[in-house]
Amino acid sequence: MLGMHFDVLNPYLAEYDHNQQFFSEDYYTARSKFRSQIRSAPNAQLHTLAMDHLPDLDLSIDIGIFKGSTKKLVMHISGTHGVEGFAGSAVQNAHL
Repeated sequence: MLGMHFDVLNPYLAEYDHNQQFFSEDYYTARSKFRSQIRSAPNAQLHTLAMDHLPDLDLSIDIGIFKGSTKKLVMHISGTHGVEGFAGSAVQNAHL
């Protein structure tokens, strides 16, 4: 799968935490990781759409645009889902 390697997780090994670096404790940490990775990626631009209708929550949709050429690009979007977003965020962090 595109050169990606996933270790087999043994839930009985308490010391096993290899993939914990990709998971975040909350939305704001996950968003910060995504933004940092986009900002540090070559040929990438970060665009943020604030959810102004919910000002007390400080929510946003963040979009990373990776330009491969003048005709092709990849858009990586974060912040569009609810609780399942933690798993999705971990996958994004592992991929980026």
